[in-house]
Amino acid sequence: MTGQIKIPEHLNPQHISYLLAKSKSLSEDKVNGDTLAQHTWDVVSRLADMKRLHPHLGINNFWERLFWGCFLHDFGKAASGFQERLRDNKTPNKWSEGQHRHEVLSLAFLDGLFPQGHEDRFPIICVIATHHKDLYHKEDERSIFRKYGRRNRHIEKKDYINRIDFLMSQLSARVIIDLWDWVEQYAIHWQEYFNLGDSSAIQIEINRICSAESIISALDDMSDWVNDFNPMEYDKKPISECDKRLAMLYRGVILTSDHSASAGVGKFPDMALTSDHTMKPLIGRNLHYHQSAMQTAPMGHAIMVAPTGSGKTEAALLWATTQMAYKSASRIFYTLPYQASMNAMANRLAEKYFELSFGSEKNDQVTIQHSRATLKFYQDAMDGDEKDAHKSSFRARTIKNRAQLNYFPIQVFSPYQMLKAAYALKGYEALLLDYTDALFIFDEIHAYDPKRLALIISYIGYLAQHFRARFLIMTATLPPLIENSLTEVLGNVTKIEADAGVFTASQRHTIKFVDGDISTQIERIITHYRSGESVLVVCNQVQTAQMMYDQFKNHPQKDFHPLKKEKDEQGNPIKDANGKDVITGNIMLLHGRFNGIDRRDKEALLMHYCGVDDRSYRRPVIVIATQVVEVSLNVDFDTLFTEPAPLEALLQRFGRVNRGRPTAGLCDVHIMTAPYNENYMPYEAPMVIKGVDILRVSYDGSPIDESQVDAMLAQIYTGDIQAQWETEYRRAKSDFDRILGNITPFESADIAIMKEFYRLFDGTQVLPVGCEKAFYDAIEQHNYFEANQYLVNITNGQYHQLIQYGLLNTEIPEGEFAPHAIVPYDSEQGLQLNEAISRAKNPIQTPLEDEDE
Repeated sequence: MTGQIKIPEHLNPQHISYLLAKSKSLSEDKVNGDTLAQHTWDVVSRLADMKRLHPHLGINNFWERLFWGCFLHDFGKAASGFQERLRDNKTPNKWSEGQHRHEVLSLAFLDGLFPQGHEDRFPIICVIATHHKDLYHKEDERSIFRKYGRRNRHIEKKDYINRIDFLMSQLSARVIIDLWDWVEQYAIHWQEYFNLGDSSAIQIEINRICSAESIISALDDMSDWVNDFNPMEYDKKPISECDKRLAMLYRGVILTSDHSASAGVGKFPDMALTSDHTMKPLIGRNLHYHQSAMQTAPMGHAIMVAPTGSGKTEAALLWATTQMAYKSASRIFYTLPYQASMNAMANRLAEKYFELSFGSEKNDQVTIQHSRATLKFYQDAMDGDEKDAHKSSFRARTIKNRAQLNYFPIQVFSPYQMLKAAYALKGYEALLLDYTDALFIFDEIHAYDPKRLALIISYIGYLAQHFRARFLIMTATLPPLIENSLTEVLGNVTKIEADAGVFTASQRHTIKFVDGDISTQIERIITHYRSGESVLVVCNQVQTAQMMYDQFKNHPQKDFHPLKKEKDEQGNPIKDANGKDVITGNIMLLHGRFNGIDRRDKEALLMHYCGVDDRSYRRPVIVIATQVVEVSLNVDFDTLFTEPAPLEALLQRFGRVNRGRPTAGLCDVHIMTAPYNENYMPYEAPMVIKGVDILRVSYDGSPIDESQVDAMLAQIYTGDIQAQWETEYRRAKSDFDRILGNITPFESADIAIMKEFYRLFDGTQVLPVGCEKAFYDAIEQHNYFEANQYLVNITNGQYHQLIQYGLLNTEIPEGEFAPHAIVPYDSEQGLQLNEAISRAKNPIQTPLEDEDE
């Protein structure tokens, strides 16, 4: 990846070409290394990108201040000790042994341009001093920002002065003169070249001062400003919220500009999405009311309620282009709750709207952000034009780096990615810059429990109020409690609902309640299958789904075999006359405890036979799944058998049946009245029972009217259910508001806050013993992305259960990524966790190691 553009000859300060910014190994120029001037040019180039992408930030000399901060930020790299390490491959010297910081030395030049009293002085200090690490990073001299501020410099003063004197000794007279010549002869011309504000907006008189006193006064100014966050201690007014946010944005810009320049990502792309793009999937179709209403929606936030399958994604992008017509936005964030649905949406956006392959190098518009994003980038590369594993790994890392640098205009992610900034995780200021004036599309917001929803909605309000973000909340089901919470933080919200005709046309399902649990329905499911139907069976727990799969596999008539691709002796897929993979079998199990390879293969098989976009290969199948099927795949089944679940979840399950068909009709969806073994987990029993009762009273034996869903939800969220929801929500919101209120510019989260953030995630990965050989084969080939595909997700509770019963080796071998689980695994059943724990509880049974005998 290279994005470096050489400095034009007339703007190139050749007299400082002897000063380096990066060693040869880390440079674009592998022969000589990148010069200080070239790296600074690259940083200012990326700064110009930030100005282009964020035109509404141009107030209070914002870009002029950032230009000067970026221009000066690495002057301290001219230190002789720093230069020596760049040229001699990081040979230890006094500079490295003293853990000195070049950005502190850069401050020595500040008084010569922005002396005490200059109105632009402080922001430029911030940009220079914090472009690498937080203010209070331990064990380097930037701890002096707290330790040696004007109010609290004390007995360590001698050591402090010695360190500053050492920094100054690293700059020779010649270097100081050459750097000042660079400032005088080139700085303004660079500013004009990049159009980074008005060169006369900041009044500058160059005095060629370079001194220890400049460093000390700059540090004192910053220390004083930071101490103002403690008004009780210093009897001063606290820094205003506006100044705090501005300080965060200054740092966000320098972090993005500096890091992207160092990574060589090149020019940041513009948002390519236009109204022409958004209309592509709608050509030849009459727009629904909720879609056309998005084209005239006023500027600001909106809530859209429309049934599943009625074109909500198309409507959302129409809203986005309408909002951009009112006020430009360089970023769109599309949020979804599950990784599989994120992956599917990213593919859809890239292919249908931009005619780009998501995994190709040409895709500069759409990306994903989640914990396994790099693995998807790798898999897409291997499936596409790049079959070499190592080249695909390189491409995956390249795309991941770009995504982390906020390079892509459209990002598909979960709200937890957004909350990284709320918890002030490292680099959060760069995220806040990306969120400023951005558009957010929230899909399936009902999928989160009250505690997490409190965080998400509170942060939605925070970004809307303080960073001018605009939000679209779209859903098929919106409980009144959630709607009220959204309007509480967003204020004026435009609500758009699908019209009666859309709801009538969306009637695709006849509700049929079945007394008993799912295990009693084996023969009925088989009857539907033998009549030529594709049948979806949804269970609430993995162990129930595995039990059901066994029931079919062990059926007396031996009719059911796993759905799989046929392969030749070399392991290559066998193709039919049309070049399609030959697939055999008629039954599949799909849940969240498969490894990445098996999960992906299963989803591809589903799309082959049950996909909405290509119906040419449809055939009868039985798919037994858990909640992973609810919103992850654009599939169409003929009928459904489901365990009881909350109303919102049931509607999502219904949405996988009779989906996207060209002609209207009704298909049966069967709801059990009882869960298997009377276990309602992972749901709260009262929510399920009340929702099922209300649905049964109104629609048993008849088509469901989704226009009445909100009314049914209003009946569910009453009494004890409402009280419990509100209690959990308010308590979580109060705790989260405290975290938001304590964010301090130039500081990242401490360990305690980081732990609070990571407690939001209930999951970890393990390597099953059955996958060890494939894992080690990939490791031996140094193909770590391939190896990563053999890990399986489990919850934290399950992790501790495995430890309790001696089924987990928690000592991770060197060079590996996850503990080894002594739990059976195969591509049909996935991780057989409950079986392993049951055996461990009752060791009289046949031990695991004998199961193949």
